[in-house]
Amino acid sequence: MKRIALSGGKYALPGLLSLLLLPLAGWLSPLAQVNGEPCYLLYFPLALTAALSLLFAQRALLTLALSLPLYSWLSSSLPWDAILIQCLALLLPLWVFLTLSQRWQGARWRCDMHRLSARGMVVRLLGIGLFAPLISGALMLSADVLPALAPAAPLQLPTILLSLEGMVLSGLVLTPASYMLLRLALSPCYRRAFGEECRRALQTYHGRPRALLLLSLYLALMGALCFPGALHINVSYLTPLLFILFTLAAFHFSDRALWLLWALSVALLFATSQHFIWQSNRHYQLAFLSSSLIAFSVSLLFTLLVIKKNRRMRRFQPRWADRALPPALPTLCALNLHLQRRPNGTLCLLHLGNLELLGRCHGMTMRALTKSQLATFLEPLLLPDERVYQLQGAELLVYLQPDTELARIDALHARLLRQPLRWQQQPVTLQYGVAYAAFDARSHALNARLGQLSYLAERACREHRIMPLLGQEEAVSLAVNEQVFWLQKITQALQENTLLLYAQPIVHRGGKCYYEILARLQDGGQLVLPGKFIPFITAFNLCAQFDLLIIENVLRHIRRARLDSSSTCFSVNLMPSTLMQQGVAAQIIALFERYQVRAEAVIFEITEQQYLLDENQELETVRALRAYNFKIAIDDFGTGLSNYQRLKHLHADVVKIDGMFVKDIVSNSLDRLIIKSICDIAREKQLQVVAEYVESREQMEVLCSLGVQYLQGFLLGEPRPLAQAS
Repeated sequence: MKRIALSGGKYALPGLLSLLLLPLAGWLSPLAQVNGEPCYLLYFPLALTAALSLLFAQRALLTLALSLPLYSWLSSSLPWDAILIQCLALLLPLWVFLTLSQRWQGARWRCDMHRLSARGMVVRLLGIGLFAPLISGALMLSADVLPALAPAAPLQLPTILLSLEGMVLSGLVLTPASYMLLRLALSPCYRRAFGEECRRALQTYHGRPRALLLLSLYLALMGALCFPGALHINVSYLTPLLFILFTLAAFHFSDRALWLLWALSVALLFATSQHFIWQSNRHYQLAFLSSSLIAFSVSLLFTLLVIKKNRRMRRFQPRWADRALPPALPTLCALNLHLQRRPNGTLCLLHLGNLELLGRCHGMTMRALTKSQLATFLEPLLLPDERVYQLQGAELLVYLQPDTELARIDALHARLLRQPLRWQQQPVTLQYGVAYAAFDARSHALNARLGQLSYLAERACREHRIMPLLGQEEAVSLAVNEQVFWLQKITQALQENTLLLYAQPIVHRGGKCYYEILARLQDGGQLVLPGKFIPFITAFNLCAQFDLLIIENVLRHIRRARLDSSSTCFSVNLMPSTLMQQGVAAQIIALFERYQVRAEAVIFEITEQQYLLDENQELETVRALRAYNFKIAIDDFGTGLSNYQRLKHLHADVVKIDGMFVKDIVSNSLDRLIIKSICDIAREKQLQVVAEYVESREQMEVLCSLGVQYLQGFLLGEPRPLAQAS
């Protein structure tokens, strides 16, 4: 019984509203005499039926199936079979389109029309505003049960046309208005939101005086149309002014308030149409007015949608200000055109240290926006023929007038240093390297000169000074050529797999050991140490290819030498850029599975500083490696930032103490204290500790007494070829 009572309560409100409001809707529907036959210009019961169905869904349809026949029986002289056909013709198309709307639009299918997306509005507009009224009218027409017509009355084309247009206009204009009025009456939250929206719309455009002016013009125009008095003129020609007025009002009123006002205007125009539409050819004038109102209603609906989106974008614009796409800077193509007119000048190249790294973390938009901000900062100091040009990567080019002095370039540099940069409300710190040179397009090659300045600007960034190219052309050319040489050398070594692998023992104080893999290059019979070629590998973005090749060579050695992968262990370094590359963990795991080597055979060393690059991607890669049972070692521990905090939250297995704390450990008590604290924390977290650069027995004894478990250095073994080490 309780469940039945609850179910009955759900149907009580829509049933009560339909019983009370249907007679009122029928009374408000304006009638016109067309060739002696009555015809509804607007059919409010159709709009009320659709609004109740949107508000209460299936509950309203069930109650309307009972209340509509009762209302028709009381208000017309139709027989019961005609009443049932009329009600079925009204409800069946509506039910079909409401069901389709629910399937296409999801959970928000019943929301306010002005809160729908563009797609949702089109579905609502075509379904409830056009097809459902037309199908209902066609069904009633075929059964000869059009509202307001007597049974078996002869149907004429003007009557049919006006009836169908009236039903479409009711579904299009009056349904949203009826829905909003019902929600305003039933929901306090909706009333508050409606009032807040009206207030915000007036404040957004600072248009209260203009809104009052438009409202005054509206009242005057509606008064002239609906109540012309004794004027013997055809005021129906003023109707287009109403369209213009509502288009202007769309910018100063909320969309829901304006639509209610538009629905009221349509109802008033038809209710008082006898005052401004003359009797001669009255049905043609009414048909033209109906079609004009339908067309403008569709136009107004989408105008309000566009304005609403525009208001929303204006409201969120402060949040998006630092994410907006920057204005495009001129490129080298524009510079080449400029050089045709003014071939003499000074090239000033800016190298933006850290920008490449920050761009990898925050995306290309951040890099482009930062460059645009820097160009804006420099613009006030530039002369009419001077301009900032876009270069690839982390560089900008400023083209200055000929014979520009160092003092002026220093002023540009000083302005950049003083100007703060921000990205997403966070400060951005850049280092600036500045290099400049006189340039004559008739005697110098632009690309070659830019290459020299790029190298010099990188060096200036490291040395924190402004560097002129004058007098250094030959040395810079040699350095640039050296970079090209090493690029070719490294690329060839990677393609032909001519890397030499060396191994240095890492010895436990109990005697067992494993080996760290070290790479060497061969240049004309000479061994090239990593300190020489690793910077070029990083600069040329070959880190992942280099590391994967070393891993594959180590696995190939384990397989060929038939080493027991459960007892053999090698330590392999992974460079920061490698860990930042997506999918690198899957590539490493695939290599181990191809060579059928256990994960315990390799420990991966990563430097502490690489946590500063892209922590999310780095953690994802490390997490994937650890999930495959690889051990992780933190190399050069103590040289990064927030060491103890990092050690506290570290997900690693081995900590390698940097040699800077080891070399003076015998005589420096502070170094001993630092290493002891690291060992204590590592012991608590069950981490193994390795000390690097152990070169004397005294160092070894002190380190062992402090709790270091593994030692590495020339005292315990120098690097030697991998085949000999194992």
